[in-house]
Order: sequence, then structure tokens, then C-alpha cells
Amino acid sequence: MVAMTTRTPQEEDLSALLRRYRGRRQLTQEQLAERAGLSVGAISRLERGVRRAPRVQTLYLLGSALRLSRAEQAELETALFRDAPRLRPQATTRVQ
Repeated sequence: MVAMTTRTPQEEDLSALLRRYRGRRQLTQEQLAERAGLSVGAISRLERGVRRAPRVQTLYLLGSALRLSRAEQAELETALFRDAPRLRPQATTRVQ
């Protein structure tokens, strides 16, 4: 028997969060794509985890299309930076 690990909402990856939010709003991928101005393929790739590092602007389009609360939008952004650490804002250092 394989033990299943469950993730808390704060630990969900971007694809799982996007699927959950879309499901809560009872939207199809086609409907979400139309609302966000994205292709159905783009939504599908994000939800399957094929595309793991979308542009931040894409997250804003999705958040608006899904009518996410500020907390939900923050969760989505946190998941993006957790899943794609190379996108994290870097602290600037001064070289002297």
C-alpha cells in the first residue's frame, strides 16, 4: 500500500491551485481561456504542470478571469515562485 501525502493549500503547486480555483468557479478550460484572453492550450499546459513558469502578467489575467480574492491571488503567486525559484526576485547587491 502506498502512502498518500496530502498538501495543504499553502503547499499546492501552481497547476493544482489553478485546477482548484477553476473547479470552484465551475468553469471549463475553454471558458477560463476566453475570460483570460489565453488559449485553451495554455490553460491545459498550466494545469498539467507542463508549463511551470508562466509570466506574472499571465497570473494576473488568470486571477482576474477567476475573480480571485487577494489572498487567493497571493497563493497563486507564492506557488509560482515556489515552483520556479529562478523567478524569485533577487536581492540587489552593490559591488564596490
